[in-house]
Amino acid sequence: MANSTTRGHSVAAQVPPFPPGFHTQRIASNGTTLCVRVGGTGPAVVLLHGFGETGDMWSPLAAKLAANHTVIVPDLRGMGLSARPSGGYDKKTQGHDVAGVLDALRIDQADLVTHDIGNMVGYAFAAEYPARVRHFVLIDAPLPGVGPWDDIVRSHALWHSLRPAGRHARRLRAVQGLRSGCHRQQGVRRQGEADHAGAGGRG
Repeated sequence: MANSTTRGHSVAAQVPPFPPGFHTQRIASNGTTLCVRVGGTGPAVVLLHGFGETGDMWSPLAAKLAANHTVIVPDLRGMGLSARPSGGYDKKTQGHDVAGVLDALRIDQADLVTHDIGNMVGYAFAAEYPARVRHFVLIDAPLPGVGPWDDIVRSHALWHSLRPAGRHARRLRAVQGLRSGCHRQQGVRRQGEADHAGAGGRG
């Protein structure tokens, strides 16, 4: 349980546990060791958390997906219960971390659902291993290098789900049903979109 302070009041944030049937294991990958939660049966889906978070953020969605997916939820390198090596925090290296986890679990392909900096790690993984990615959902952050960058950074209404254009679109496909599930389960507030609509703008 995490504590924060809002206007002088202490606020306790409850972290729902992963459901029965999930287990946690430490997996050696790419020169480090990651804490990984695994549960469910069916096609694999990898959930990557964002900055200042851990895989625990995904527990509500993981509980839903486990009914028909093998759900894989790592703590990224240096975060949560994963090891904290002195280096290797560039996203390409962390993409190789994800590949090593899938190798250890003997999983050839997976869907990706990623949040915040997890988007960048997931994109690095998809760029290095495109044949291993079936679908890719990016949530709540722009992806550096995928344009039109100036328009994206100026409009927070575009920071909630990004589907790359051109050749990137051919390699990465966003699954809207899973995206909607992520927003419902995580309680993500689309404040940027609400503000944009309230101002009379068009999304």
